[in-house]
Amino acid sequence: MKSQTFFAGLALAAILVLAAVALGDRHPGEVNDGQPLLPTLAEQLNDVSRIRIQGDADQTVTLVREQERWRVGERDYPADIGNIRELLISLSEASTLEEKTSNPTLYERLGVQDHGTGETANKQILIWAGDQQLAGILLGKNASQPRGTYVRLVGGDTSALADRVLVASADITQWLDKSLINVAPGDIEAVQATPADGTPYSLRRDGEDLGLEDLTDDEAEKAATVARVGRVLQNLRLEDVLANDAEENAQVPADGWSQQVFTLGDGSTVTVQTAEAGDDRLLRLDIAAADEADSELTRAAQRTSGRIFTIQGYKFNDTSLSRDDLVESTRDDDS
Repeated sequence: MKSQTFFAGLALAAILVLAAVALGDRHPGEVNDGQPLLPTLAEQLNDVSRIRIQGDADQTVTLVREQERWRVGERDYPADIGNIRELLISLSEASTLEEKTSNPTLYERLGVQDHGTGETANKQILIWAGDQQLAGILLGKNASQPRGTYVRLVGGDTSALADRVLVASADITQWLDKSLINVAPGDIEAVQATPADGTPYSLRRDGEDLGLEDLTDDEAEKAATVARVGRVLQNLRLEDVLANDAEENAQVPADGWSQQVFTLGDGSTVTVQTAEAGDDRLLRLDIAAADEADSELTRAAQRTSGRIFTIQGYKFNDTSLSRDDLVESTRDDDS
């Protein structure tokens, strides 16, 4: 979906909310009961090009719109546009439930002191259109009765209780587009596996299922374990993505990588490489999309090219299965 179309929908929804409210002239840092917290944001959603969320200590995430796509600046990687949409809708529709203190010495009780000061954690959200800052807001503590979040506009004096709970994570990983690739097991024709430690092996489709090739007379495959290999590419998601210069970082091992090469029914190949680095489970993807490949696979190839990701443990385990994990002996030990 193009950003222009996407944000046009947001702007329309927010403008309808504003149409029912008489705003009057307001200083950018002022809040008034029953009125939108950020009255100009709704009609400027199409222009938003950068969002910065600052949390505890060094937690900062910067979301940047480049042409028609959003990226997480700290990772130079595609962002989850659904999360961005949810944040902007929530901020543009939020209104002031009731005004609170304008005494700076009392701000910290509500968590709306200047960001980076005091001992109470809070969040600061800054929104730009190009070089122009459209909005700045501090998110403090949440209230239960009535339910909402204490807020103060950056540069403003009066704090307020918003009419909803406002949530904005400063955890970079929460804003990444987590989807790597999604290939159904039935679309896989063959797998060539080379574990970091162990014997290489091959799987090939035989009817409805993948089967282990070159079984000896006293071996039988463990069908359930073989099926795990076939599910590696199904809804494969990242936990985080390493910086672009990660290959030069000591975090990435030079050896100890397992490899699986998946051949798909349309002729595409997907090479999966995995290795452990401390507590991290690393993954690299090399997707060679065939001419007949669907657009989603092509986009996955572009999105993942040259990057190294961390993934969940159970998926990592399925990428590093050895041949011994896939077979059991049929030999009668008493014979």
